[in-house]
Amino acid sequence: AGAIERLLGSRPALQFALALAPSVDEAAVRERLGALPVRLLKGETHALLGAADLGLVASGTATVEGALLGTPMVVVYRVSPLSYLLGRRFVKVPCYAMVNLIAGRRIVPELIQDGFTPASVIDDEPLMLSAAETGSGEPWEPHNFDNEYDGPIRMRTARRNPPGSFDCRI
Repeated sequence: AGAIERLLGSRPALQFALALAPSVDEAAVRERLGALPVRLLKGETHALLGAADLGLVASGTATVEGALLGTPMVVVYRVSPLSYLLGRRFVKVPCYAMVNLIAGRRIVPELIQDGFTPASVIDDEPLMLSAAETGSGEPWEPHNFDNEYDGPIRMRTARRNPPGSFDCRI
């Protein structure tokens, strides 16, 4: 919610939508968002990711879906401090986003646990410029994936010898 408020302050024309899992209570989410202009959608994750200029995607299979749809994204994830403390002892990977692990290198930024703040979301937002902003008559947007696939990599190999650089905020 803090990132939305900040982004709207500098770019009031932005539109926000949130894909909800079928089991999520829409009224509780709406109450938490307050008066923020966020459209809530259930059962339309693929359509929303496909239409989005930028996705803030919770770590998991949705990151792979976003990558397959070509959606520029920032991966975010936060759990309770106790769960995180316990989990970190057992999970030894360079990053958490499934799309980064499958690629064997960092193709999307990750904001994990305390690294996930309104300021970090804005800092890691892939820059998108409208045609008016570029001055060339053509819009510019980032591409998370360079169309080079290095093939599958085993998790064990990625942990020991990552083929690319990983950049995570934890």
